[in-house]
Amino acid sequence: MQSSGGIAAAPSVAARPIATLASGPAGGVMGACETAGLAGVKDFISVDMGGTSYDVCLIRDGQPTIKSFWNWVHRYLIALPMVDVVSIGAGGGSIAKVAAGGLQVGPESAGGEPGPICYGRGGTRPTVTDANLVLGYLNPEGFAGGTLVLKTDGVSETIEKEIGEPLGLNAVEAAWGIHRLTNAQMNQAIVRVSAERGFDPRTFALVVFGGNGAVHALAQADDLGISRVLIPKTAPAEEIYKGLEEEADAREATHLEDVYTVLEKEADEELWQAGVPTKRFKHNRFAQCRYEGQTWDIDVPVNGKIDPKELAAIAKRFHKMHFKEHTFDRKEEDVMISSLRVRSRALLSKPPMQKLSGSTQAPRQSGHRQAYFGTGFVKTALYDGPSLRAGQAIKGPAIVEEPFTTIVIPPKWTVKLDKFGNYVATR
Repeated sequence: MQSSGGIAAAPSVAARPIATLASGPAGGVMGACETAGLAGVKDFISVDMGGTSYDVCLIRDGQPTIKSFWNWVHRYLIALPMVDVVSIGAGGGSIAKVAAGGLQVGPESAGGEPGPICYGRGGTRPTVTDANLVLGYLNPEGFAGGTLVLKTDGVSETIEKEIGEPLGLNAVEAAWGIHRLTNAQMNQAIVRVSAERGFDPRTFALVVFGGNGAVHALAQADDLGISRVLIPKTAPAEEIYKGLEEEADAREATHLEDVYTVLEKEADEELWQAGVPTKRFKHNRFAQCRYEGQTWDIDVPVNGKIDPKELAAIAKRFHKMHFKEHTFDRKEEDVMISSLRVRSRALLSKPPMQKLSGSTQAPRQSGHRQAYFGTGFVKTALYDGPSLRAGQAIKGPAIVEEPFTTIVIPPKWTVKLDKFGNYVATR
């Protein structure tokens, strides 16, 4: 997996290992695009909540934004194509504390070792996962598909002592505060990729993955005004690019077309060397464009052969995309092309997604547990995720326990399992 969302063979990765630098978040985003596409969702915000981080990406028309500028990885600026993912330090292991008289959650994390207090591995500082356990969202006997029994002794007491007492709260109020503050911080990341770029998050669906994502997602959607959430149950590409500095001028058309031709031949060669069992390749061309003096680019699609007419169309597309993303344009200024990029794909048949058997019967509850939803503990129905069938619907308050995640369904939400094993939640 490459940072740009495509996959590459071992020889390509050996030649350009830096291309895999942000491949983890990119892989999640591309999986979300595939899953959401099957459910007919093209405009959405993908969110990935693990143990230490929260990764967010805005997807329009089924495709994430790929940018090759202002990609910061730690203290390094990487000028390579990357899926545009915003990451913050928020996860199940994020540590809660009181600082300067106020509650703070993260970015410091307990990680997996020692992990949260409830893991029983020596952790002594309260985390988001500990708070979720106190609120009744997690099954101490069946966590992670029953592979880990959570420790309950001392968890509530530690949260009350370290968080509650300094703030004048009891253990449950303190745990609820940790949960709510974590949601607010993650929602700020969602706002960064949507509202701050001129997109109303209420018009997008939320696609949620990561082990902790579904514990928080529906409460987050309530706060944001998002009414549809997709929770998944569970073609090779090469990115070739060439940096340059040219005006989108008709006189440069021949030169730019020559560069694209060379890039496409290089991509074909890499795919052939990788042993791809086909010679049916598809090339998508992009031009990184900006106004002179700007330090950021916009990835503009290129339609076919470069000639004076297409160069004028590229400039027109850039002005339109710039206005949509930054709320202004400068049609009177020259458009600069800082680099050319080709995405080359081998057209392979994909294995079909496994479909679940359907059922018209009401899902069978596996038990009940007291869970907290802001105003007090309520009797909450529990469901065993692997036993559910397509078409079955669950009304909140309820909790679905899957081997790899827990889905917390607040009141006023309904979750229905589709034929591909996605939980589709609506408010």
